[in-house]
Amino acid sequence: MTPLMNSLACLLALLPAPFLWTTRRPLARQGVLLSLILVSFMLFVFLAGDSNDATMEFYPLEMWAFCLCVSTLTLSKRKVFFMSLAQGLWLWILFFGSLSLFYRGLEISFLSMTLLAVGILSFRFLKTNSRETSFAILIYWVGIWMLF
Repeated sequence: MTPLMNSLACLLALLPAPFLWTTRRPLARQGVLLSLILVSFMLFVFLAGDSNDATMEFYPLEMWAFCLCVSTLTLSKRKVFFMSLAQGLWLWILFFGSLSLFYRGLEISFLSMTLLAVGILSFRFLKTNSRETSFAILIYWVGIWMLF
């Protein structure tokens, strides 16, 4: 995917993130909302991505995990726990997606997985919920998304 499309994918993943956990919804509605977001990411990748590129297979799931990571910044309770959980999902998607690509002969980028693992381990020590800390974490995740 071109850098422009990668940037648009980042912006598309950032759009629904602040609205995911703002109101209390029944579990079925929340599930439908999350699945609609995933379907919109799949539609974006179908329209903007290269169909011959094997990395596009798990790209919508990466966008979804990135969206969930950013959405945890809006939580008021148990923010660090859900932040680590969302990063774990993103790491899981990256690891198994890269593993399936490795069996097809493509190289694995361990740097993004290492940075996510470091984020999971280091964010556990955060005790402050300031806006500056949330902004720094957001920049960290966007950097992982855009650079790797």
